[in-house]
Amino acid sequence: MNENFRVTSDSETYQYTTRLMQSEATSYAYQSWRRKWRGKGMEYTAGALIWQLNDCWPVTSWAIVDYYLRPKPAYYTISRQLAEVAVGITRTVIQNRDHDRPRQFYEFGAIQSHGARIDILGMNSSLQSIDAELELYCVDLNSGWFHKETRGVHLLPNQSTELISMPCPGPPKTSARKDADPYKVPEWTNSSSVVVSARLINSSTGEVLARHADWPQPLKYLRIPDPKITVKEV
Repeated sequence: MNENFRVTSDSETYQYTTRLMQSEATSYAYQSWRRKWRGKGMEYTAGALIWQLNDCWPVTSWAIVDYYLRPKPAYYTISRQLAEVAVGITRTVIQNRDHDRPRQFYEFGAIQSHGARIDILGMNSSLQSIDAELELYCVDLNSGWFHKETRGVHLLPNQSTELISMPCPGPPKTSARKDADPYKVPEWTNSSSVVVSARLINSSTGEVLARHADWPQPLKYLRIPDPKITVKEV
């Protein structure tokens, strides 16, 4: 857990972090399994069992609902991934050399990244194909830069559909630093602080059919700006 989240000695923060980690992990797992239901002749994963749903006594566990029947964050992420229509995002970081660190890590010593690729997929469990608008929205946490585009997409029935594979958008590069080592990476990445969000929207009604957001990893390195939101109890 400490590789992706900041170390804390505060009990409430630690408990929240464990639930967030569970939510992130289960969301990625169910998305990956469902993605492998690719259509005729490519039904590599046909389903997954949720273990476990709820606790039968107050305890620390991997259940997605606690003993008092309070849903944890993982309950909602799994529900979203297993909805009849869902959208998912995977990010592959491109680095200057192979190494034994998780691929989502952007920088580690001599390991430097110079880009990332995002793959967006749609999942449709109904028996009818679906025409929709795919809304892609990217925002940089450091500069406020954003990018938005919309594309028409077609989801095949009862399978996953690969929708987009593209370089991860990012703000303009302000420097032209060159890598001095033999690997000759042209420039460092400009997407390591970019959040990518995708929504599937019904073309006729404007209804949001599915949504998903991909945050750059590790989360502990992000400096999230204050959204300046005020909540008042009425």
